[in-house]
Amino acid sequence: MTASCPRRWAPLCRPESHFSSWCSFRILLGALVLLLPMSSDACGDPPRYQSMKLKGVAQPRYRPGAIIEYECRLGYRLKRPPLPTSARCQADNTWTPLQEACRNACGDPPRYQSMKLKGVAQPPYSPGATIEYECRLGYKLKRPPLPTSAICQANNTWTPLQEACTRKLCPHPVEPVNGAVQHVNETLEFGSQVHYVCNEGYNLIGTKILYCELDGENVNWSDNPPLCEVMRCRPPPKIQNGKYSITDQEDFRYGEVVTYSCDPANGPDEYSLVGESKLVCSGNDVWSSKPPECKVVKCKYPVLENGRIVSGFGSKFYYKAMVVFECVPGFYLSGNNTIVCGANSTWEPAIPKCIKESPPPSTTPPVSSTSGSKPAITTKPPRVSSSPGHPGTTDESQPPEDVAPLGGGIIAVIVIVTLVGAGIVAAGLFKFLHTRKKRKRLKKETAEAAHYTQVK
Repeated sequence: MTASCPRRWAPLCRPESHFSSWCSFRILLGALVLLLPMSSDACGDPPRYQSMKLKGVAQPRYRPGAIIEYECRLGYRLKRPPLPTSARCQADNTWTPLQEACRNACGDPPRYQSMKLKGVAQPPYSPGATIEYECRLGYKLKRPPLPTSAICQANNTWTPLQEACTRKLCPHPVEPVNGAVQHVNETLEFGSQVHYVCNEGYNLIGTKILYCELDGENVNWSDNPPLCEVMRCRPPPKIQNGKYSITDQEDFRYGEVVTYSCDPANGPDEYSLVGESKLVCSGNDVWSSKPPECKVVKCKYPVLENGRIVSGFGSKFYYKAMVVFECVPGFYLSGNNTIVCGANSTWEPAIPKCIKESPPPSTTPPVSSTSGSKPAITTKPPRVSSSPGHPGTTDESQPPEDVAPLGGGIIAVIVIVTLVGAGIVAAGLFKFLHTRKKRKRLKKETAEAAHYTQVK
């Protein structure tokens, strides 16, 4: 019979190995695993919020599905409409996110146009808290002064305030010489603007628009006031055969006038000044018109056939000479009766014409043509006989319709012949009566002479 002894296990680590062996590392790793919390099945600490705090006591460990509740911190109250205040530990070991569900009891301090909060905002503001306002830059306290502090009331609202500050004023703008200031806003308060303008004939040198703006703790205009400087022109151009007055000036002021004139002629014909004789400085080297010309302008003698000159007689016709025409009797004028000698030595407008007048239209019917063509015959309606025995017949006293009427010339000849014949007859009758009367007187005288002889 044999006896067996149980097998003995060697210790994990030998005393002489200390911590340098693999066995020592395994012991340390196991201890760390036992000491560290299990993160695979729990959420971390609840999130922290500015306006909310955890309701109740925090737990050391939150497993998935655990729910926590928040409440408003001191000086805060729930927003309206309300937002969620509970969070859940999710399966992925994270908390459901939340928004800030609370706000200051009185909310943020009100904002004003002329005032700002004095110092730094220190929320939350619980009922009874007081805040102070001061004027913004560019503003000053009104007179009499108004309240500048507000209190958080029990109903979670701030005591209302009025604007206790007003805009500061810029100094009165300097009005330029030969110019003016236009107040666009009709005030000199901070933020306003003024426009500068110059009188006619002056240029504005500087900034046209100035703004009332901050200058440190005060207000002032954004730039210096501009100046108004008179406009000027360089001397006008010189011209041939002429000159202008005031030739010794280097420049001319706005509105100054120079007058051009022509030199005396060197030949038989004088120079004419064509254009404007006076030029005015319009400013900035601009003259009112182009300089004139001095040249010989001479138009030919105007001849009008069947016409004559009424006015403007002369032997020579220079620039702007004017002539008026008329036609002789029996002619009429076609064109303008007045012409002027133009700058190009031509008459403007052109010389008219005299056209023979047409004879007045004849009122007598035209003479029949001998070429065989018949003149137009006006058809007249037939006269109906008033005889009861012949209704509808034409009046035989009227000429037939196919007979052409006598021409005006034939009628005139007939009239003349008739008058001549009547004259001849009258002359013959007069001669006959005169001869007869003479014979009777001679016969009477003969009888008286014979009677006288017998008596004697």
